[in-house]
Amino acid sequence: MKKCICLLVLMMVCIIPAFSAGTFYWTLDNYQAFNKGKLNNLKLNEDGVIALSSKLKKVSGMDAVFVWDIKEDSAGNVYLATGNDGIVYKMDKNNKLSKFFETGSVAAFRILIAPDNTLYIVTLTKGIVYKVSPGGKGEVFYVLKDESIWDMQFYRGNILIATGPPGVLYELNLKTKELKEKALTKESYITSIASDNKENIYLGTSEKGAVYKLKPDGSLKVVYQISQSEVHSVILHDGIIYAGTSDKESKLIKLDKQDKLDQNQKPQQTQSQNKNMFGDTDQFKKISPVMNTVYEIKEDEYVNKIMESQDSVFLSLLGDRGDLYIGSGDNGVIYRYRDRKVEKIGQVDDQQILCFTRLKNGQILLGTGNIGNLYFVDSYYAEDGNYVSDVLDATGWALWGNIQWDIKKAGDSSVSLQTRSGNVEIADDTWSDWSGLYTDENGSAIQSPSARFLQFRINISSKNEKNTAEVNSVRIPYLIKNRRPDVLSIKFSDSRTGTKVDEKKDKTYKFDLKNFELGLSWEAKDQDNDELACSVHARRKNGSEWILLAEKIKEKNYKFDTRILPDGIYYFKITADDLPSNSTGNSLTGEMVSKAYIIDNTPPEIEVKCTKKDKDTYVIEGKVRDSLSIISRISFSADTKDWTNIFPDDMIFDTVRESFHFEYTLDSGIVIISVEDASGNICTRNVPIK
Repeated sequence: MKKCICLLVLMMVCIIPAFSAGTFYWTLDNYQAFNKGKLNNLKLNEDGVIALSSKLKKVSGMDAVFVWDIKEDSAGNVYLATGNDGIVYKMDKNNKLSKFFETGSVAAFRILIAPDNTLYIVTLTKGIVYKVSPGGKGEVFYVLKDESIWDMQFYRGNILIATGPPGVLYELNLKTKELKEKALTKESYITSIASDNKENIYLGTSEKGAVYKLKPDGSLKVVYQISQSEVHSVILHDGIIYAGTSDKESKLIKLDKQDKLDQNQKPQQTQSQNKNMFGDTDQFKKISPVMNTVYEIKEDEYVNKIMESQDSVFLSLLGDRGDLYIGSGDNGVIYRYRDRKVEKIGQVDDQQILCFTRLKNGQILLGTGNIGNLYFVDSYYAEDGNYVSDVLDATGWALWGNIQWDIKKAGDSSVSLQTRSGNVEIADDTWSDWSGLYTDENGSAIQSPSARFLQFRINISSKNEKNTAEVNSVRIPYLIKNRRPDVLSIKFSDSRTGTKVDEKKDKTYKFDLKNFELGLSWEAKDQDNDELACSVHARRKNGSEWILLAEKIKEKNYKFDTRILPDGIYYFKITADDLPSNSTGNSLTGEMVSKAYIIDNTPPEIEVKCTKKDKDTYVIEGKVRDSLSIISRISFSADTKDWTNIFPDDMIFDTVRESFHFEYTLDSGIVIISVEDASGNICTRNVPIK
């Protein structure tokens, strides 16, 4: 049984690669995996099953960018409110379109048809209400100055008009042309109106995003406050409120002083600061992207999220018997909510599904935007359809295996698959043509050329409009051509203690014995995620051969005692081999050579002499030298006192040879000279004072 996929993660991509002796698999067997593809006369349900959808038949003869509204009169004529030329089209019973009325505005936005077939048409931007006879003769019936009209509906023989900004609901008396304010919301816009048989009015709003209820007694209450800023469409169907949101803007949410950002949910944009009226700084976090939602609201009982999407806005809703049709943008997808499940029943090239209506003959019409078109949604299955997958990325040049799929046949329906491949991310003329048909679901060798990217197409057809085959899964194996690992960096971490300053006496030092351990760490990467075995080599400067220190290391670090190597300047080479994940002869190696590193375990040499200057003063002078490392410290101690530093004669430690001198007042005793090189080697010399 297929696993039901929760639509709270509707737009996730779930194409899961699996490993099998170096072979990867694309396995598509659920809603998320299939959802990124393109459907043509096919549907995709919540369980991840692809099948033939209802027929979508385009009606030709209209030139529009948007179809905002569709209404049918009692004679079976259909009227379309369009933009951007503000034209109302009429479609007769033979589905022939003709221009019916021109508003002169950018958009004829909403249509109402009275029982006598008189049309009331409103424009979006100029706030004009037209009254048009069935014969097409129109007049300006009313003008709402400086207000935009977003929706209208008949109510008690009058017309309700939703406006914004501000979000005011008006009632226009059709007999007296009197306009009165019926409700003032705290929102910028009232976007949609719905009403029930008890004369309750429901309003969808934009700014704070809420569904309001206006009772016949004039009282107004919030039914539900949504998390998005705009409720775009509201309908009532079988006593249930359905609301779709259309929120494209991220929200700035003020943080209280005690609030802390969840460390696991970092805002995608930097926190901003604004000064309020008191000069205090308010902090905000920006939440992005917006998740749009279709809500199912049973007043005073429950609220369900039917579906959510990060990639879509929900622009139109239609309740039809036991079904709910959902139109989205900007991907032109049509959804149907049936038996508590959502299915993706079709997709058009037009970006937005702006409106639905059910005709008296039972057919469903939908209007689109960008570009404006009209489509019939048939109740029977299409004769054929196809699904084109998202482009699948193997991340490298790949060999294709046998494509397999799982289907459920019905009647005379059939299923075939095709593939094409290329080396650029978007399929273009450089890609191969679609292959021949694969018809054996148990496994067909992919005919498309080896490449990095692959796309497949599912074809379903049926000779019976009441039957459809179903595709449950598609599985594609591929083998990536092995790619060479990369060693990206090498770092040293030795354990030299060297000299440490005594914080209490800024001219004195204490010394620790040198630690001879050297640590190497490196960063190695394999694009194929192969397991790597690493080797460490060392080569002395001007030497000809590399010395193997360690091999088959899985960790990316190695420590060793530097005394195993003679003093000198060395380079270290890290080699990464992907043999553990590949067969012998097919593995590859990558390597990197470090910067020069000095291994010096020999202390400096000291030459020192003591000369009496006067009765109690002695001059101590000397020379120090080292074969590899610069001299980093010279200090002395007399009569078991603390160590005191000495600067070289040129006042700077910068070479492997330094000279020094100092005077000391002492009757007799021993002065101890200590010298340290940059490699942490320490040498001491006793100087008797007589």
